Parts: sequence; structure tokens; C-alpha cells
Amino acid sequence: AERTLGQGSTFTFTLPAKIFPEAQDPKINVLTLMPELKGNIQQAALAPPSTAKLQKTILVVDDEPHIRQLLHQELETANYHVQIAADGMDALQQIKITPPDLIVLDMMMPNINGFDLIAVLKSNPTTLGIPIVVVSVTQDEERCRGLGVDRYLGIPIFIDMLLNDIKTLLTPSLD
Repeated sequence: AERTLGQGSTFTFTLPAKIFPEAQDPKINVLTLMPELKGNIQQAALAPPSTAKLQKTILVVDDEPHIRQLLHQELETANYHVQIAADGMDALQQIKITPPDLIVLDMMMPNINGFDLIAVLKSNPTTLGIPIVVVSVTQDEERCRGLGVDRYLGIPIFIDMLLNDIKTLLTPSLD
């Protein structure tokens, strides 16, 4: 894989040319298979519930389609579940239905801009604790911090920094 900033990614792969003969289906005796299947089902039922880490949800709020697409791709590649909102109003509606674990937010958008969205979210007890990472061209970091933003990143977007900040914000502290 090769990635060129501003141009995209190129993925190259090869497939084996060797052709395998078709496998023949063996005859299966269902009566002998049933006790084994029942045993597997019983073992699965007695096993403790999986402690696998659940995928974290990130809501990307940006009115620029190419930025939304870039962030969606990068965050999914980093194993996050990604929701998309084209503006603050869309984001509010989605947050009411399914609150995300973190929000990546642009500031300059139609309808409800980033500043107003932050003010609404940080004044509501149910959304107050959702971490917010601002990714924007605006040079208003101090104002964003005053509203309760957790991280502020300017444009151009440095994906490694963004992913590091997201990981830090989503990792529970041991205090």
C-alpha cells in the first residue's frame, strides 16, 4: 500500500495463478455429528461472556464531503465505528438517537456551527461527558477550550496526531 497526501492511496496485490482441483464433498453422517454439535453448544453456553473490547463510535461532523470521507476512511481503518453528520443540526439529531463515544468536529458549518453545537452539548448533562476533538481552519483554539473542547487540531489534518488524541481520550484513566 502506498499513500500520497492529498492524492489518495494505492493498494497492490497478487493472486496465485495455480488452479486447484475441485474438492469432492465427503459423505457426512448426521447421526454421528449430532452428539459432537450438542457438546459444542453446551460448552458455548457454559463459557463466560466474551470480554472482547467493543468498538468505539466516533461521530464526524463536517460540511465538507471530502473531509468526512477522509476521516471516515482513516477512523474505520483504525477500527472505530464511524457515524457522519453534514452539519450541527444533523449531529444533534444523531446524538439524541445514538450518543457517540467521541465527536470530531469542524467549526465552520451551515445551520448550527461548531461553537453553538459545543455549547448545546456541554450544557446538557447527558452529553456533557462526550469528548470533542475540533479539526478546523479557524484559529479560535482559546474560545474552543473555553467551551469545553478536549483537543484542538488545525488544518492540514495530521491523521497520526488525530488518532493519538482519540486513543488518549477514549482510554479510561486509572485515577
